[in-house]
Amino acid sequence: MDTSDALASIAVLISLFSLGVSIHAVLRDKPLLSITARSGMVLITPGEPVPETRNIGITIYNRGLRPTTILNIGFKVYSSRIHYLMGLAQKEELLIPNNLLGEQLPAALSTGDYLQYHASQERLLEKVGQKVILVVQVHHSFSPHPEFKKLEGWPPENKPH
Repeated sequence: MDTSDALASIAVLISLFSLGVSIHAVLRDKPLLSITARSGMVLITPGEPVPETRNIGITIYNRGLRPTTILNIGFKVYSSRIHYLMGLAQKEELLIPNNLLGEQLPAALSTGDYLQYHASQERLLEKVGQKVILVVQVHHSFSPHPEFKKLEGWPPENKPH
């Protein structure tokens, strides 16, 4: 092995390392959504008191390196834990048409920004009943596939009054 072979080997190693760094950067350079979803939340609004109602609270935080647009937020309905573990959702998927806090979809979500979205828990109970598991799905402009998060605190212990 002479000097030119050694230099060629070093060049190949440097090229492979550079390729790996480039692939890592491309995979990392996207919106990374962090979703929290909880049932049983009570909105406290300024001004006139409103009757206490329970709500579904969803917070979407963009921890990634690119902005995105939240297109819609909905639910997948699972009738049992076995169906959830096997990924067998019922055919119906529900969309939340409007936000109780006022900001409507689609909504731009810059890097480091968050969106809080609230929906009526009572209306959701009327629609799906006491299904075992609901999964929140968030569709955004950067990916054709939604992001998923299991709704915590569902089904509620007792119906809201």
